[in-house]
Amino acid sequence: MIQHAHMEVQRLRTLPPNVGTVCIISVLTHVALPVQCFDISLLVSSQDLYIYIGECGHFLTYLTNSVDRPVKVVSTFEKKGVLLEVTGDGIINANSNDMLNFTVTSKRPGQTTIFLTTSDSNIDVSQAFVRIFVPRSQFLDSLSALFGWIYFIAWSASFYPQIYTNWKRQSVVGLSFDYVSLHFSGFAAYALYNVGLAFINEVQMEYREIHPTGLIPVKINDVVFALHATLAVSIIVFQCLVYDRGNQNLSKPFGAFFTVIWLTGFVFLILILSGLVKTRPWLSLLYYFAAVKLCTTVTKYTPQAIQNFRRKSTTGWSIWNVMFDFVGGVFSVIQMVLLAYNYNDWDSIFGNFSKFLLGVVSVFYDVLFMVQHYSYTGYQPLPSRTKLGLNVNNVSEETTRINPTFEAGVSTHFLLLHS
Repeated sequence: MIQHAHMEVQRLRTLPPNVGTVCIISVLTHVALPVQCFDISLLVSSQDLYIYIGECGHFLTYLTNSVDRPVKVVSTFEKKGVLLEVTGDGIINANSNDMLNFTVTSKRPGQTTIFLTTSDSNIDVSQAFVRIFVPRSQFLDSLSALFGWIYFIAWSASFYPQIYTNWKRQSVVGLSFDYVSLHFSGFAAYALYNVGLAFINEVQMEYREIHPTGLIPVKINDVVFALHATLAVSIIVFQCLVYDRGNQNLSKPFGAFFTVIWLTGFVFLILILSGLVKTRPWLSLLYYFAAVKLCTTVTKYTPQAIQNFRRKSTTGWSIWNVMFDFVGGVFSVIQMVLLAYNYNDWDSIFGNFSKFLLGVVSVFYDVLFMVQHYSYTGYQPLPSRTKLGLNVNNVSEETTRINPTFEAGVSTHFLLLHS
């Protein structure tokens, strides 16, 4: 019960500033605790401020209601090397609606947070902070935003070549079902993580318990991308069920892995609903799904690479899917490095190395797939049964070697065929 009361306190402290009055009330069964109520809050005009090196920025601070006594407001900030000075400390007069104007002068690139405190302990200052961002140049900021749109479009488009290839061939022979199962699991888990953090208040409150001055790390474009990716991969899953697949099936190890992933998530959900997970239950569940996404992204390409190697062919595996994914991965990594340099924030890479590693792993496998594709162009693709009227189960999955005497004359034809 004590822990429940503590969570309720934290929840009420994270109410939006426009609520006006922030009350912290602890209620325990058969236990009476003192009730502390903040009738007045100290707020700021903006909690995010972007300024360039050597320039000044401004923000205002004010009380939600006037008080019958003077209130002194003092600022402090982290990473003092980022800012040259912060001026504006002053007094809000009694019985007035005065605003204090703070001026921030930047010194070098980086990020820091300014915290405001008051001389009156009865005033809530939980929302009185400003995140300061100091980039090296506006050009690098704009270039980073452009790269962000490039990899967003490239990754969004990367799903459709495989869908088109499957539809055109009316076959999924050559597409690893183990890869598809991991692909679907990863994006479904990623969609749950993004939707939860973006729209569920309980999850956001639990996140702010850990990061009281932090931004919710999910934007609307993250949600749109995750949902779109899940839908696109679901179409590929449907194609695997209805199109010619030869003798391909989901392997037992990956089938077991797929079952464990979602069974664990379901059991976790039951434990939360039963009240058995006490510490930030919903956020913990979303972190589990984030771990699933990380794990599946690192491992999902391996089954497809192995299958291509065994068949000595990439027929059925769209090279344009790889190309788009490669472009997205490259620009994602470049953007991370660019942002780290522009804001002198290398912790964004080394402190979140998993995200950086995901981009590097994706690019590595994309290069491997391109090497496989253009190394195996001397192999003829397996005809689909819809064209030959044959049962693919009675035909070897292995591709057949072209007669060497004809290789020179038809090399261009097969390069086009595999494009």
